[in-house]
Amino acid sequence: MPYVTSSRLFPAPEYSGTFIRNSDGQRWDYGPSAITPPGSQVTYSYRTNKTNLREGSDYEELSTALLRGSVAHDYQTRFDNGHNFWTSRMANDLSHHRVALDQGSNSFGIVYNGPLWLNVNDSDFYPVDHQPSQSEMNGYGAKALTKLSPTKPEAGLAAFLGELREGLPSVLFAKVRNVNDARSLSKYVGDEHLNIQFGIKPMLNDLTKMAKSVLHFSKITAQYRRDSDKIVRRKMSFPAEETHTQLSDVTGIIRMFTLNGQQVAEEFIVSPGVALNRNDAVSARTWFSGAFTYHLAEVHDFLSKTDEYDQLANKLLGTRITPSVLWEITPWSWLVDWQLHVGEFLSRLEMLSNDSLVWRYGYVMRHTTASRTYSTVGPVIGKFTGQDLGVLSWTFERSSKTRQQTTPYGFGLDLGGFSSRQWAILAALGMSSSPGQLRSD
Repeated sequence: MPYVTSSRLFPAPEYSGTFIRNSDGQRWDYGPSAITPPGSQVTYSYRTNKTNLREGSDYEELSTALLRGSVAHDYQTRFDNGHNFWTSRMANDLSHHRVALDQGSNSFGIVYNGPLWLNVNDSDFYPVDHQPSQSEMNGYGAKALTKLSPTKPEAGLAAFLGELREGLPSVLFAKVRNVNDARSLSKYVGDEHLNIQFGIKPMLNDLTKMAKSVLHFSKITAQYRRDSDKIVRRKMSFPAEETHTQLSDVTGIIRMFTLNGQQVAEEFIVSPGVALNRNDAVSARTWFSGAFTYHLAEVHDFLSKTDEYDQLANKLLGTRITPSVLWEITPWSWLVDWQLHVGEFLSRLEMLSNDSLVWRYGYVMRHTTASRTYSTVGPVIGKFTGQDLGVLSWTFERSSKTRQQTTPYGFGLDLGGFSSRQWAILAALGMSSSPGQLRSD
Protein backbone atom coordinates (compact mmCIF):
# COMPACT_ATOMS: atom_id res chain seq x y z
CA MET A 1 0.00 0.00 0.00
CA PRO A 2 1.23 3.52 -0.75
CA TYR A 3 1.72 4.64 2.84
CA VAL A 4 3.80 7.80 3.11
CA THR A 5 5.57 9.43 6.06
CA SER A 6 5.80 13.19 5.60
CA SER A 7 7.42 15.87 7.77
CA ARG A 8 7.18 19.63 7.87
CA LEU A 9 8.33 22.56 10.00
CA PHE A 10 6.17 25.43 11.19
CA PRO A 11 8.14 28.68 11.25
CA ALA A 12 8.50 30.15 14.70
CA PRO A 13 6.51 33.36 15.20
CA GLU A 14 8.57 36.50 14.83
CA TYR A 15 8.48 39.29 17.39
CA SER A 16 9.65 42.86 17.28
CA GLY A 17 10.66 45.24 20.05
CA THR A 18 11.21 48.97 20.46
CA PHE A 19 13.16 51.15 22.91
CA ILE A 20 12.23 54.85 23.07
CA ARG A 21 14.04 57.43 25.19
CA ASN A 22 11.63 59.88 26.72
CA SER A 23 14.10 62.76 26.98
CA ASP A 24 14.72 63.17 23.26
CA GLY A 25 12.49 60.59 21.58
CA GLN A 26 15.40 58.54 20.23
CA ARG A 27 14.17 55.16 19.04
CA TRP A 28 15.80 51.73 18.71
CA ASP A 29 13.88 49.09 16.76
CA TYR A 30 14.66 45.35 16.89
CA GLY A 31 13.22 42.46 14.98
CA PRO A 32 11.23 40.92 13.67
CA SER A 33 13.09 37.99 15.22
CA ALA A 34 12.26 34.39 16.04
CA ILE A 35 12.91 34.07 19.75
CA THR A 36 11.19 30.68 20.20
CA PRO A 37 12.00 27.37 18.46
CA PRO A 38 9.92 26.37 15.39
CA GLY A 39 7.17 23.76 15.51
CA SER A 40 7.09 20.53 13.53
CA GLN A 41 4.74 17.77 12.41
CA VAL A 42 5.24 14.18 11.24
CA THR A 43 2.35 12.31 9.55
CA TYR A 44 1.94 8.70 8.46
CA SER A 45 -0.97 8.25 6.06
CA TYR A 46 -2.27 6.41 3.00
CA ARG A 47 -1.96 8.40 -0.20
CA THR A 48 -3.62 7.71 -3.52
CA ASN A 49 -4.73 9.63 -6.60
CA LYS A 50 -8.30 9.80 -7.86
CA THR A 51 -8.64 8.87 -11.52
CA ASN A 52 -12.22 9.71 -12.41
CA LEU A 53 -11.66 13.38 -13.29
CA ARG A 54 -10.40 14.59 -16.63
CA GLU A 55 -6.67 15.06 -16.83
CA GLY A 56 -5.68 18.55 -15.79
CA SER A 57 -9.07 19.34 -14.17
CA ASP A 58 -10.04 19.72 -10.54
CA TYR A 59 -13.16 20.13 -8.42
CA GLU A 60 -13.11 23.92 -8.71
CA GLU A 61 -14.14 23.66 -12.38
CA LEU A 62 -17.24 21.58 -11.69
CA SER A 63 -20.80 22.80 -11.30
CA THR A 64 -22.84 21.97 -8.22
CA ALA A 65 -24.46 18.80 -9.63
CA LEU A 66 -21.21 17.50 -11.13
CA LEU A 67 -19.33 18.35 -7.96
CA ARG A 68 -21.71 16.32 -5.79
CA GLY A 69 -21.51 13.39 -8.19
CA SER A 70 -17.72 13.45 -8.32
CA VAL A 71 -17.32 13.64 -4.57
CA ALA A 72 -19.82 10.80 -4.09
CA HIS A 73 -18.02 8.65 -6.64
CA ASP A 74 -14.58 9.41 -5.23
CA TYR A 75 -15.19 9.17 -1.52
CA GLN A 76 -18.38 7.21 -0.89
CA THR A 77 -18.14 3.49 -1.61
CA ARG A 78 -19.99 0.45 -0.33
CA PHE A 79 -16.80 -0.89 1.19
CA ASP A 80 -14.32 0.16 3.83
CA ASN A 81 -11.81 2.41 2.10
CA GLY A 82 -10.22 3.94 5.20
CA HIS A 83 -6.71 3.30 6.44
CA ASN A 84 -4.40 3.51 9.43
CA PHE A 85 -3.16 6.96 10.26
CA TRP A 86 -1.10 8.82 12.83
CA THR A 87 0.32 12.29 13.18
CA SER A 88 2.48 13.97 15.84
CA ARG A 89 2.86 17.71 16.22
CA MET A 90 5.16 19.87 18.36
CA ALA A 91 4.48 23.54 19.11
CA ASN A 92 5.20 26.11 21.80
CA ASP A 93 3.57 29.29 23.02
CA LEU A 94 4.82 32.29 24.99
CA SER A 95 2.52 34.09 27.40
CA HIS A 96 3.95 37.64 27.12
CA HIS A 97 4.06 38.45 23.41
CA ARG A 98 4.25 42.20 24.03
CA VAL A 99 4.61 44.20 27.23
CA ALA A 100 5.32 47.86 28.07
CA LEU A 101 8.06 48.56 30.63
CA ASP A 102 9.11 52.04 31.75
CA GLN A 103 12.34 52.93 33.54
CA GLY A 104 10.42 55.70 35.17
CA SER A 105 12.26 58.64 36.72
CA ASN A 106 15.85 57.44 36.27
CA SER A 107 18.29 59.37 34.11
CA PHE A 108 17.63 57.34 30.93
CA GLY A 109 13.84 57.32 31.04
CA ILE A 110 13.58 54.56 28.40
CA VAL A 111 10.34 52.75 27.59
CA TYR A 112 10.43 49.18 26.23
CA ASN A 113 7.67 47.68 24.12
CA GLY A 114 8.20 44.04 23.13
CA PRO A 115 8.15 40.42 24.25
CA LEU A 116 9.47 38.78 27.39
CA TRP A 117 10.69 35.20 27.24
CA LEU A 118 12.59 32.66 29.31
CA ASN A 119 15.99 31.02 29.09
CA VAL A 120 15.25 27.81 30.96
CA ASN A 121 17.86 25.60 32.62
CA ASP A 122 16.41 22.21 31.72
CA SER A 123 17.59 19.23 29.68
CA ASP A 124 14.53 18.87 27.43
CA PHE A 125 11.83 21.46 26.88
CA TYR A 126 9.31 19.16 25.21
CA PRO A 127 7.50 16.41 27.19
CA VAL A 128 7.82 12.71 26.43
CA ASP A 129 5.95 11.47 23.36
CA HIS A 130 2.80 9.66 24.53
CA GLN A 131 1.69 8.43 21.13
CA PRO A 132 0.15 4.95 21.65
CA SER A 133 1.71 1.83 20.21
CA GLN A 134 -0.09 -0.40 17.72
CA SER A 135 -0.63 -3.06 20.40
CA GLU A 136 -2.24 -0.48 22.71
CA MET A 137 -4.59 0.61 19.94
CA ASN A 138 -5.44 -3.01 19.18
CA GLY A 139 -6.22 -3.50 22.87
CA TYR A 140 -8.70 -0.61 22.87
CA GLY A 141 -10.23 -1.97 19.67
CA ALA A 142 -10.61 -5.45 21.16
CA LYS A 143 -12.42 -4.00 24.19
CA ALA A 144 -14.77 -2.05 21.91
CA LEU A 145 -15.55 -5.06 19.73
CA THR A 146 -16.19 -7.23 22.79
CA LYS A 147 -18.57 -4.71 24.30
CA LEU A 148 -20.41 -3.83 21.09
CA SER A 149 -20.62 -7.29 19.51
CA PRO A 150 -24.28 -8.19 18.88
CA THR A 151 -23.64 -11.92 19.23
CA LYS A 152 -22.19 -11.81 22.75
CA PRO A 153 -24.34 -13.52 25.42
CA GLU A 154 -26.08 -11.26 27.88
CA ALA A 155 -23.88 -10.75 30.92
CA GLY A 156 -25.00 -12.70 33.96
CA LEU A 157 -27.70 -14.74 32.22
CA ALA A 158 -25.87 -18.06 32.45
CA ALA A 159 -25.02 -17.35 36.09
CA PHE A 160 -28.65 -16.53 36.77
CA LEU A 161 -29.81 -19.81 35.30
CA GLY A 162 -27.23 -21.69 37.33
CA GLU A 163 -28.47 -20.12 40.57
CA LEU A 164 -32.05 -21.39 40.14
CA ARG A 165 -32.96 -23.88 42.78
CA GLU A 166 -33.31 -27.47 41.72
CA GLY A 167 -36.72 -29.03 42.30
CA LEU A 168 -39.93 -27.46 43.52
CA PRO A 169 -41.36 -27.03 47.03
CA SER A 170 -44.31 -28.98 48.23
CA VAL A 171 -47.74 -27.85 46.98
CA LEU A 172 -49.75 -25.97 49.60
CA PHE A 173 -52.25 -28.14 51.53
CA ALA A 174 -51.00 -31.27 49.78
CA LYS A 175 -50.64 -33.11 53.12
CA VAL A 176 -53.94 -32.03 54.61
CA ARG A 177 -55.57 -35.36 53.72
CA ASN A 178 -53.18 -37.14 56.08
CA VAL A 179 -54.19 -35.06 59.10
CA ASN A 180 -56.37 -37.17 61.45
CA ASP A 181 -55.61 -35.88 64.94
CA ALA A 182 -54.47 -32.76 66.78
CA ARG A 183 -50.88 -33.94 66.99
CA SER A 184 -50.69 -34.50 63.24
CA LEU A 185 -52.36 -31.13 62.63
CA SER A 186 -49.76 -29.38 64.81
CA LYS A 187 -46.92 -31.07 62.89
CA TYR A 188 -48.62 -30.23 59.57
CA VAL A 189 -48.91 -26.52 60.47
CA GLY A 190 -45.20 -26.42 61.40
CA ASP A 191 -44.12 -28.19 58.20
CA GLU A 192 -46.35 -25.97 56.07
CA HIS A 193 -44.88 -22.84 57.71
CA LEU A 194 -41.36 -24.00 56.86
CA ASN A 195 -42.54 -24.90 53.35
CA ILE A 196 -43.92 -21.38 52.85
CA GLN A 197 -40.88 -19.57 54.31
CA PHE A 198 -38.13 -21.68 52.74
CA GLY A 199 -39.90 -23.20 49.76
CA ILE A 200 -42.83 -21.23 48.36
CA LYS A 201 -41.51 -17.68 48.95
CA PRO A 202 -38.01 -18.30 47.49
CA MET A 203 -39.59 -20.12 44.55
CA LEU A 204 -41.95 -17.19 43.85
CA ASN A 205 -38.98 -14.84 44.02
CA ASP A 206 -37.04 -17.02 41.56
CA LEU A 207 -40.01 -17.24 39.22
CA THR A 208 -40.38 -13.45 39.26
CA LYS A 209 -36.72 -13.08 38.35
CA MET A 210 -37.09 -15.72 35.68
CA ALA A 211 -40.14 -14.03 34.16
CA LYS A 212 -38.44 -10.62 34.10
CA SER A 213 -35.42 -12.22 32.50
CA VAL A 214 -37.64 -13.81 29.85
CA LEU A 215 -39.21 -10.44 29.09
CA HIS A 216 -35.81 -8.78 28.80
CA PHE A 217 -34.29 -11.62 26.83
CA SER A 218 -37.23 -11.75 24.47
CA LYS A 219 -36.69 -8.11 23.48
CA ILE A 220 -32.99 -8.73 22.94
CA THR A 221 -33.53 -11.76 20.73
CA ALA A 222 -36.22 -9.97 18.74
CA GLN A 223 -33.80 -7.12 18.07
CA TYR A 224 -31.13 -9.68 17.19
CA ARG A 225 -33.44 -11.20 14.59
CA ARG A 226 -34.36 -7.80 13.10
CA ASP A 227 -30.71 -6.75 12.71
CA SER A 228 -29.70 -9.89 10.82
CA ASP A 229 -28.20 -9.13 7.36
CA LYS A 230 -28.28 -5.39 8.04
CA ILE A 231 -25.43 -2.93 8.48
CA VAL A 232 -25.61 -1.85 12.11
CA ARG A 233 -23.38 1.00 13.23
CA ARG A 234 -21.94 1.34 16.71
CA LYS A 235 -19.93 4.00 18.53
CA MET A 236 -18.46 4.24 22.00
CA SER A 237 -16.05 6.42 23.96
CA PHE A 238 -13.57 5.27 26.57
CA PRO A 239 -13.10 7.19 29.84
CA ALA A 240 -10.95 10.29 29.40
CA GLU A 241 -7.48 10.15 30.92
CA GLU A 242 -5.61 13.02 32.56
CA THR A 243 -2.46 13.28 34.69
CA HIS A 244 -0.47 16.19 36.19
CA THR A 245 3.09 16.31 37.54
CA GLN A 246 4.77 19.39 39.00
CA LEU A 247 8.50 20.04 39.53
CA SER A 248 9.77 23.12 41.39
CA ASP A 249 13.58 22.94 41.21
CA VAL A 250 13.95 24.61 37.78
CA THR A 251 15.53 28.02 37.26
CA GLY A 252 15.60 30.44 34.36
CA ILE A 253 16.37 33.97 33.25
CA ILE A 254 13.82 36.43 31.93
CA ARG A 255 14.94 37.88 28.60
CA MET A 256 14.01 40.86 26.44
CA PHE A 257 15.60 42.44 23.36
CA THR A 258 19.07 43.88 23.88
CA LEU A 259 19.83 47.58 23.77
CA ASN A 260 22.91 48.31 21.67
CA GLY A 261 23.95 44.66 22.09
CA GLN A 262 23.70 44.79 25.90
CA GLN A 263 21.36 42.68 28.02
CA VAL A 264 19.30 45.24 29.91
CA ALA A 265 16.56 43.12 31.50
CA GLU A 266 17.93 43.91 34.97
CA GLU A 267 17.30 47.60 34.22
CA PHE A 268 13.58 46.99 33.71
CA ILE A 269 12.65 43.91 35.78
CA VAL A 270 13.07 43.04 39.45
CA SER A 271 15.23 39.85 39.65
CA PRO A 272 15.45 38.61 36.04
CA GLY A 273 16.97 35.38 37.37
CA VAL A 274 13.94 33.49 38.75
CA ALA A 275 12.81 30.16 40.14
CA LEU A 276 10.36 28.33 37.91
CA ASN A 277 7.64 25.74 38.28
CA ARG A 278 7.51 23.00 35.64
CA ASN A 279 4.09 21.45 35.20
CA ASP A 280 3.64 18.38 32.97
CA ALA A 281 0.09 17.49 31.93
CA VAL A 282 -1.10 14.59 29.78
CA SER A 283 -4.68 14.19 28.52
CA ALA A 284 -6.02 11.50 26.22
CA ARG A 285 -9.37 10.82 24.58
CA THR A 286 -10.12 7.45 22.92
CA TRP A 287 -13.20 6.43 20.95
CA PHE A 288 -14.42 3.77 18.54
CA SER A 289 -16.66 3.85 15.47
CA GLY A 290 -17.67 0.86 13.35
CA ALA A 291 -20.40 -1.13 11.63
CA PHE A 292 -21.06 -4.87 11.62
CA THR A 293 -23.02 -7.39 9.59
CA TYR A 294 -24.10 -10.88 10.61
CA HIS A 295 -26.38 -13.54 9.16
CA LEU A 296 -28.83 -15.37 11.41
CA ALA A 297 -29.67 -18.85 10.14
CA GLU A 298 -29.16 -21.48 12.83
CA VAL A 299 -31.24 -20.14 15.70
CA HIS A 300 -34.68 -19.52 14.20
CA ASP A 301 -36.22 -22.45 16.09
CA PHE A 302 -35.48 -20.83 19.41
CA LEU A 303 -36.48 -17.36 18.28
CA SER A 304 -39.86 -18.65 17.12
CA LYS A 305 -40.57 -19.78 20.68
CA THR A 306 -39.72 -16.49 22.35
CA ASP A 307 -43.21 -15.08 21.67
CA GLU A 308 -44.76 -17.94 23.66
CA TYR A 309 -42.23 -17.47 26.49
CA ASP A 310 -42.94 -13.76 26.49
CA GLN A 311 -46.71 -14.33 26.83
CA LEU A 312 -46.24 -16.74 29.72
CA ALA A 313 -43.85 -14.37 31.47
CA ASN A 314 -46.35 -11.54 31.05
CA LYS A 315 -48.99 -13.81 32.59
CA LEU A 316 -46.78 -14.19 35.63
CA LEU A 317 -46.08 -10.48 35.93
CA GLY A 318 -49.61 -9.30 35.06
CA THR A 319 -50.59 -9.51 38.71
CA ARG A 320 -48.87 -10.41 41.93
CA ILE A 321 -47.73 -14.03 41.66
CA THR A 322 -49.92 -16.26 43.80
CA PRO A 323 -50.42 -20.02 44.04
CA SER A 324 -53.61 -19.64 41.98
CA VAL A 325 -51.68 -17.96 39.14
CA LEU A 326 -49.11 -20.74 39.27
CA TRP A 327 -51.93 -23.28 39.17
CA GLU A 328 -53.34 -21.65 36.01
CA ILE A 329 -50.08 -21.97 34.09
CA THR A 330 -49.08 -25.45 35.27
CA PRO A 331 -47.43 -27.55 34.12
CA TRP A 332 -44.30 -25.37 34.27
CA SER A 333 -42.52 -27.19 31.49
CA TRP A 334 -42.13 -23.91 29.55
CA LEU A 335 -39.62 -22.79 32.19
CA VAL A 336 -37.53 -25.89 31.62
CA ASP A 337 -37.88 -25.54 27.85
CA TRP A 338 -36.85 -21.91 28.02
CA GLN A 339 -33.78 -22.69 30.10
CA LEU A 340 -32.69 -25.49 27.80
CA HIS A 341 -33.32 -23.45 24.65
CA VAL A 342 -31.43 -20.48 26.07
CA GLY A 343 -28.43 -22.69 26.81
CA GLU A 344 -28.48 -24.01 23.25
CA PHE A 345 -29.00 -20.51 21.88
CA LEU A 346 -26.00 -19.13 23.78
CA SER A 347 -23.84 -22.02 22.62
CA ARG A 348 -24.73 -21.30 19.02
CA LEU A 349 -24.04 -17.61 19.49
CA GLU A 350 -20.60 -18.48 20.79
CA MET A 351 -19.95 -20.50 17.62
CA LEU A 352 -21.36 -17.71 15.44
CA SER A 353 -19.17 -15.10 17.07
CA ASN A 354 -16.03 -16.93 16.00
CA ASP A 355 -16.30 -16.04 12.34
CA SER A 356 -19.86 -15.23 11.22
CA LEU A 357 -19.86 -11.76 12.75
CA VAL A 358 -18.16 -9.49 10.21
CA TRP A 359 -17.16 -5.88 10.74
CA ARG A 360 -17.84 -3.80 7.66
CA TYR A 361 -15.51 -1.22 9.09
CA GLY A 362 -14.11 -0.41 12.48
CA TYR A 363 -11.69 2.21 13.75
CA VAL A 364 -10.33 3.04 17.17
CA MET A 365 -9.04 6.61 17.46
CA ARG A 366 -6.98 8.32 20.12
CA HIS A 367 -6.05 11.98 20.60
CA THR A 368 -3.25 12.57 23.11
CA THR A 369 -1.92 15.94 24.25
CA ALA A 370 1.18 16.27 26.45
CA SER A 371 2.24 19.74 27.59
CA ARG A 372 5.15 21.07 29.64
CA THR A 373 4.71 24.58 31.06
CA TYR A 374 7.46 26.63 32.67
CA SER A 375 6.13 29.51 34.75
CA THR A 376 7.58 32.02 37.17
CA VAL A 377 6.75 31.30 40.80
CA GLY A 378 5.49 34.84 41.23
CA PRO A 379 4.49 37.73 38.97
CA VAL A 380 7.00 39.71 36.94
CA ILE A 381 7.45 43.15 38.52
CA GLY A 382 8.72 46.30 36.84
CA LYS A 383 11.88 47.57 38.55
CA PHE A 384 11.15 51.28 38.84
CA THR A 385 7.38 51.59 38.52
CA GLY A 386 6.42 48.44 40.44
CA GLN A 387 4.26 47.40 37.52
CA ASP A 388 2.71 43.90 37.96
CA LEU A 389 2.91 41.99 34.67
CA GLY A 390 1.53 38.73 36.03
CA VAL A 391 3.08 35.28 35.77
CA LEU A 392 5.37 34.71 32.78
CA SER A 393 5.02 31.23 31.23
CA TRP A 394 6.25 29.22 28.28
CA THR A 395 4.35 26.12 27.16
CA PHE A 396 5.72 23.31 25.00
CA GLU A 397 3.11 20.93 23.61
CA ARG A 398 3.36 17.58 21.84
CA SER A 399 0.05 16.24 20.47
CA SER A 400 -0.70 13.10 18.51
CA LYS A 401 -3.70 11.65 16.68
CA THR A 402 -3.86 7.95 15.85
CA ARG A 403 -6.40 5.88 13.91
CA GLN A 404 -6.20 2.07 13.90
CA GLN A 405 -8.26 0.02 11.45
CA THR A 406 -9.76 -3.38 12.22
CA THR A 407 -9.93 -6.41 9.94
CA PRO A 408 -13.39 -7.89 9.28
CA TYR A 409 -12.82 -10.31 12.19
CA GLY A 410 -11.06 -8.10 14.73
CA PHE A 411 -8.06 -5.93 15.50
CA GLY A 412 -4.48 -7.04 15.10
CA LEU A 413 -5.25 -10.03 12.87
CA ASP A 414 -3.31 -11.15 9.81
CA LEU A 415 -5.40 -11.51 6.66
CA GLY A 416 -3.24 -14.48 5.71
CA GLY A 417 -4.51 -16.34 8.76
CA PHE A 418 -8.17 -16.25 7.77
CA SER A 419 -9.75 -19.64 7.10
CA SER A 420 -11.37 -20.59 3.79
CA ARG A 421 -14.77 -20.41 5.51
CA GLN A 422 -14.07 -16.87 6.65
CA TRP A 423 -13.06 -15.80 3.16
CA ALA A 424 -16.21 -17.46 1.81
CA ILE A 425 -18.32 -15.38 4.20
CA LEU A 426 -16.53 -12.20 3.11
CA ALA A 427 -17.05 -13.13 -0.54
CA ALA A 428 -20.76 -13.76 0.07
CA LEU A 429 -21.04 -10.29 1.59
CA GLY A 430 -19.22 -8.76 -1.36
CA MET A 431 -16.27 -7.70 0.81
CA SER A 432 -13.74 -9.90 -1.02
CA SER A 433 -13.13 -10.18 -4.74
CA SER A 434 -10.79 -13.15 -4.27
CA PRO A 435 -9.42 -15.20 -1.34
CA GLY A 436 -6.79 -13.23 0.51
CA GLN A 437 -7.84 -9.81 -0.77
CA LEU A 438 -10.38 -7.37 0.61
CA ARG A 439 -12.41 -5.15 -1.69
CA SER A 440 -11.79 -1.49 -0.91
CA ASP A 441 -13.04 0.34 -3.99
